[in-house]
Amino acid sequence: MIKKMLDELNCFLSKIPKKVQVNAIIVKEKELGVSFPKGMKEFYEYYGNDKNILNAYYLFRNIEDISIEDGALVFGSTDQGMAKLGITLEKLNSKYQSISMYPDFVPNWYSEGALYPESFFFNIAAWQILNLMYAQARIEIKEEKFKELCQKEFLYFNTDEKYKNGYKIIACRRKKVLGCYVRESEEFYFGAVEDKDLHKLEEELEIELDWL
Repeated sequence: MIKKMLDELNCFLSKIPKKVQVNAIIVKEKELGVSFPKGMKEFYEYYGNDKNILNAYYLFRNIEDISIEDGALVFGSTDQGMAKLGITLEKLNSKYQSISMYPDFVPNWYSEGALYPESFFFNIAAWQILNLMYAQARIEIKEEKFKELCQKEFLYFNTDEKYKNGYKIIACRRKKVLGCYVRESEEFYFGAVEDKDLHKLEEELEIELDWL
């Protein structure tokens, strides 16, 4: 489902992680008595062996530590571990397997913002990878302006609405630059292997970056 996009995303990595054997994921599913969403399986197949990617922003558990807790399939936690991330068993057995979070201070499951697991796991994979890149910068930009800029100068990894508008982070790319737009803060982040690629972006788009 998202494998082709993950292959494209891997172009922004200096070293591509060794894939997890699919059988290891199947064994975990059987142990827990549930089926993981396809997007989740593919995320773990590609990045389940790379602790840096798993913990770059959100904190994803190793496959062996995924569990059923508080009525949900729990696979990680938000940044700083303030809330568990998972899919409630009720949602897991429905058409829309939306992602939820369980804050430590309010013991209940609330929407994390992603309706489709494949949109969540792909866009968050891009965000995790961007947070590890050597060169990083950002600009503040309204979502309407971001979409105009993206249409002219960037490429979405997938033009399906679930990937363009189905999550609070929207991943895109331009040449050697990986981009992630964070809708809540209205910030457009850029990552590259080398500083020169972001300098080139500044020159070509005539923008001033806030370097991180």
